[in-house]
Amino acid sequence: MRFLRDSYKAWCEECCEVVLALELESAARFMHIPFKTLGDLFATGKLHVVEPGSRSLLVCGTSILKIDGQDLQG
Repeated sequence: MRFLRDSYKAWCEECCEVVLALELESAARFMHIPFKTLGDLFATGKLHVVEPGSRSLLVCGTSILKIDGQDLQG
């Protein structure tokens, strides 16, 4: 994943490493999915929240790259 304007380096507890993290809007755009699908992926643990104490929710870029087509089918 290349560096995006609204991406940050952040610690992901699930991955146990520093990852590239995206804001919610950027993650949805990058993945070409609606917010509802993003929420479903969080609920199933497929996407990771990073630095949940920060002012805005960030999505772990490593978890985004692990999503496949089956994860996006309802």
